[in-house]
Amino acid sequence: MEVSVQFQLILYGSIPNLLKAIILLVNSLYLSEISISNVI
Repeated sequence: MEVSVQFQLILYGSIPNLLKAIILLVNSLYLSEISISNVI
């Protein structure tokens, strides 16, 4: 049980970081597309 609880805590701790990384990537791509469209 302890191992599974620790594993769940690790998953819950890593999920927000993954979401933050994905959001940052999406935001960077979105901003790059806006800048490219503005230049064109």
